[in-house]
Order: sequence, then C-alpha cells, then structure tokens
Amino acid sequence: MFVRFLIVTLILLSSRLWGDVTATELSRIYSIDRARADSIYKDKKLTVFGRVSQVISTSRSILILLRGYGQLQLQCVFSKSDAIKLALLKSGDDIALEGQCQGRIAETIYFIDCKKVDTRVSGAISGVSEKSKLSADDLAKCRKSIVIIEGKKGAGTGFFCKLSNGTTAIVTNAHMIWDNPNIKLLNNNGIVVKPKGCYFAPDRDLAFITVVNPDKYTPLEFDPKCGELWDNTPVCVLGNSLGDGVTTEIYGVITAIGPEKVETSARFVSGNSGSPIISLKNGKVVGVATYSKFARASSIDDVHYNGIRRFGCRIDNCDLKKLQRYTSIKLKQDIKMEKELKENIEKLATLISILQYQPPVKRYLVTTVSSSTGRKLRIEENVNEYVVTNRGGVWSKRSKKRIDYTDKNKSGLKIFDRKLDRNLEDVPGMKDFVRKWNNQFVTNTRFYSDKETNHLVNYTAYYNLLKSAVRDLDKFNSKYKNYRFSYSKLKKDNGLQYQKFQQLREEFDSELDNFEVK
Repeated sequence: MFVRFLIVTLILLSSRLWGDVTATELSRIYSIDRARADSIYKDKKLTVFGRVSQVISTSRSILILLRGYGQLQLQCVFSKSDAIKLALLKSGDDIALEGQCQGRIAETIYFIDCKKVDTRVSGAISGVSEKSKLSADDLAKCRKSIVIIEGKKGAGTGFFCKLSNGTTAIVTNAHMIWDNPNIKLLNNNGIVVKPKGCYFAPDRDLAFITVVNPDKYTPLEFDPKCGELWDNTPVCVLGNSLGDGVTTEIYGVITAIGPEKVETSARFVSGNSGSPIISLKNGKVVGVATYSKFARASSIDDVHYNGIRRFGCRIDNCDLKKLQRYTSIKLKQDIKMEKELKENIEKLATLISILQYQPPVKRYLVTTVSSSTGRKLRIEENVNEYVVTNRGGVWSKRSKKRIDYTDKNKSGLKIFDRKLDRNLEDVPGMKDFVRKWNNQFVTNTRFYSDKETNHLVNYTAYYNLLKSAVRDLDKFNSKYKNYRFSYSKLKKDNGLQYQKFQQLREEFDSELDNFEVK
C-alpha cells in the first residue's frame, strides 16, 4: 500500500509542478486511487494533453473523447462556438485542452467548459514545449549529418559523428549491419557514401563505419557528460522513421540514464534504429535510438511502467580501443549459430507442448458374462452415456436403467479410463514440428490404448521421433559449447538465450522421463 501511495503522490506532485497532466497519467491515478484523485483534481481547472479517440457533435455541444489508461477514457465538453477550431480534429490526433474536472463515473472521467490550448502538442505530450524544439536552421544543419541505411532485410538510420579520438565516422546500431546484406549508405541529399571499414562495440549495440573523405561531411558532436544529464532533459530523435527514406523529427525527454543506455519518451519507431538522440539544451548527441519494448505491469504498484518503453545506447563512454573490426566470414558464422540457437529453443518449446498433450478420455465399466452359446462376452458401458454394447457382435442395444455399480463390482466389474484413438498429426504442435524439423516422419501412424491395461501401445513412431529429437538436441548442445563467438556483443546476447535453452531442456527431459511406452 505504501508503494501505491508513493506512486500516486509522485504523479500528483509532478502534475502540480508542471501545471499539466496527460490523459494517460490522469486516468492511471484514477484507476489506482479514485478518492485521492478526486481530492486533488475534482472541480479544478486542468490542462490535459491526450490523443483523440472520437469526436461527437451534438445540438448543444461538441464532445471530444480522449484515450486513457486501460479501459478508462476522458470525455471533454466543448461549446458549439469552438466548432471552427475543432473542425479538422479527427481520431488519432493529439490535442491540448483546458477544462474543469468533474471526477470519474464508471469508466469515464468528465471535463466541462473545455477550451483548446494548442494544436501542435506532439512535443507537449512528451514534455517538450514549442520553444524547446529545434529551430529551422538547427534542424537543417542536423539533417546534413543524417545517413539513411538501406539493406536487403531492413532500413534504418545512421549519422556522422566526431568521436573522442578525433575520427569522423558513421554511428549506427550494430543490428543494422548484422545479417543485412547489400548495405547502401545515403546522405540526406541522396549521394552514396563510400564505407572504408566497420567496427562493433563489444558491450552494446553500436557500429562505427569509417568512410572515404570524411572531412567533406558535417558531423554531430556527442555530449561527453551524458551521465550528468537531468531527467526531463528535452531531446529530439532525427531519423528514417518506418524506413520510408525521409528524415523525421520526434520530440521527447530523457526519462532515465544508465551505464550503457538512456531511456526517452520520444516515440521513435522501426527505421529509427541508429538515429541520434539530440539534447535540445546543447545540440549534442546523448545516445543512439536502439529498441523499444512493451512492459506490462505485474501488479497495480508497477502500473507507472506499463506501456511501451524506448531505449538508446550511450556513445560517450564507449571504449573505442576495444572496438572489434568487422569480418564478413566470422560475422556470418556468428549469425548462423545465433539462428540455430533460436531454432532449437523453438523446437524445445514445441516438444514440451507435445509431451504435455493428454489424449481425450472416456470412462468405461467392463465386465464379462456368459452367452447362451457358452461364449464369454465382453460388455462395456459408457459411464456418461449408459450405452451397452456387445464386443462379440451378438447384442447391440442401449441400457434402459442405471447399472448398480456395487453389484457389478462383485461380479468382477472393472472401471477404467480409455484414451481415445488419435492420429499423431492431431497432437497439437506435431504437424508444425514434423514440417519444420522432421519431414521424413509419417504423421498418419495411429496410436491407441490397450483396453485392459490403459497404457498407450503402437506408440513406437511417436517415441522414436522424440528420441531422434533428443539426439539432435544433444548434438547442437555439444556444438554450441565448443563454438567461440567472434563478436563480444553477440556472445553476450546469446549467452542469455542459451540459459533459456538449458532451462527448457531440463523441462523437456523431465517430461520425457514421465513418458511411458508399453
């Protein structure tokens, strides 16, 4: 409870200090503690930043619905006199408005007497004012340093930067170079940049590309004191958003700083990998946009971190003396081993789901009676359906009354569960496993259960497939242990994946030990 109280207090305090709040933050606070949120916000004038989900025009007013946290939304009531200002507003647009909060009812937070504050709020939502944005001259200068990277398997961004050793090189993410053949480098004027050499950082996702005639390019400078930056420092991410071949500007703030990474609220997307994160205070690079991830809160106390988080790599403390030179053959070998590891992790996950599969079961009662011909007849009754059938082909009728189980047991009645007949290909995951990793295997081999012992029989093909998989996994495990990665970053990343492989292998071996073939 204390942690929840602390989170709410921090968000409330920040909104008081800044004088505004986003729709997501406001609805998040109401979802955690409605009473406390009402005590602070209800009947108060607030400036709210948010994204429009719907615009509704009525005879007396205009209703703007803003997306909130989870299922919550904000309903903002505007006067009809604002119709002209709101005429071009549509779903997905960002808006800043001022209104009086009326509190929360059901899944909606209501605002009245609303007025539109600013039409250009993409920066405001991220905590950046219009005054903090790059001027036209600064933007034009920065764009001269941007490099658009195009390859067979993806597009991204790089930028010319003057490094601490005085060298001018293109800085980008290493994953833009890995497994992305036919790389082409273009400056913002569409002129091809000729690379000279490529080097990878050993501890982070960075690549440095030296070029022919570096003096003719305009480099950006990195901030040597990136670790001393305050949170909420306004920044701009310049890059090839979505790989469309144009340089876009995305504004935000620094939200956290670590030894190797910075976190930002700037909403960069795919194609921005390798883009410079530029401080708007001094115009210097504080990081390289690298990746984003979706964080889902495990409890209400962690709700502050719910949503998409975006990270960049620091370059100010990257040790240039430890850079590893790019070698095509070695890199291809590392990438091949990385793919094999991912494939075997996928294989293990599929095998575990196959082993955990339980065939459908029906419960039966079985006894033996003598017929008029002196033959022993086996009688079965389905406990659920009360169907009596003669296995010898003499009788075939439905039971008219309930069987007395107590009396039948005295006559040797047995109760057991029968696993129903199934094709191997009916086992969830089996078809995909065979198609990807064992296409010589015959999937229409049947397995069924013994009627007396209740053990699976004719399961040889299934069991042999699993044994074959074990041999393949052992072979890969031995190969991986003996392999030496050429690039430290790939070794580090795949080391974590190999731990996952080992955990899944232990689970698979445990499931296989419980598997019986009789």
